[in-house]
Amino acid sequence: MSPSFLHTMVRVGDLGAALKFYCDGLGLTEITRFDNEAGRFTLVFLASPTDIERLGGVPAGKRPTEMDIPMVELTHNWDEADYGGGRMTFIRSPDGISIELLQKGEALAPKEPWASAPNVGAW
Repeated sequence: MSPSFLHTMVRVGDLGAALKFYCDGLGLTEITRFDNEAGRFTLVFLASPTDIERLGGVPAGKRPTEMDIPMVELTHNWDEADYGGGRMTFIRSPDGISIELLQKGEALAPKEPWASAPNVGAW
């Protein structure tokens, strides 16, 4: 069975330019935004107006990762820093695209080969 993707994360350097591209250029709509002062990052969740309508609108009181709306998450780090951990990890494609993988369900302890892998690289 193939995995189904409801969420794609894109790390962006200029949030204003990214929003212009994804919203004005591609026609996506901002669902919600989360600014984290302590972590010094902003998450902006975008979706197609057609998908939002087809799936009954944006459900109130749910986190974006709990919604069944296909979306793009723009992640903007305010400064250069190493982020990660918890129920997510980041990998880079051969084309240099940063990809976020989210763990489904309850948080689990890391498993091999990731448990002993060094945290290296720059994002």
